[in-house]
Amino acid sequence: MYFPKDGDDPRLGPFLHSVVENENVNASAHDKVIFTLASAALALSLTFSKDLAPFASARHLWVLLLSWAGFVATLAANIGGFVLSLMQARERKEMAYDVWRFKKRELDEMSERMQSDEKVLYALNVGQGIAFLASMLLMALYVADNVLHVPHAEAAEQTQQQQPPAPQGSASGSHLFHGWL
Repeated sequence: MYFPKDGDDPRLGPFLHSVVENENVNASAHDKVIFTLASAALALSLTFSKDLAPFASARHLWVLLLSWAGFVATLAANIGGFVLSLMQARERKEMAYDVWRFKKRELDEMSERMQSDEKVLYALNVGQGIAFLASMLLMALYVADNVLHVPHAEAAEQTQQQQPPAPQGSASGSHLFHGWL
């Protein structure tokens, strides 16, 4: 919010108003997208992870658990930011009455408080974005590790099953190289 001071260019107020309005629209869209994606990713991974890799045989299960914790942290930061913004809006309204109607506070005090509140909300938005991206990365690593992983013994067995059997009793000595080629 912009509070004019003596000597300000008259174009400053409308410009700052449009910047703040754009920030608010973007923050609202960001919150909705992060909430939707984090909820969906958590729900889908909880539902289908056991089908992808049974927990008893899953590799690096801690990665999946860390991913889930990140999604929960993302959602908590998202909801916390929403609640905090509601509380800050109420506080701003009370401060506005105190400054302009009751003359209990100074305008500078209100301006400083609002700037501090905006920094906190910005940090929450950045934090939830980082937590979401980290959770998605962890989920991708877990899936790749468990889908692409073929244990060494199974791979060797599959390779032997795919090779034709070597002729028995051959004079060429090819039986000496069986399994090497």
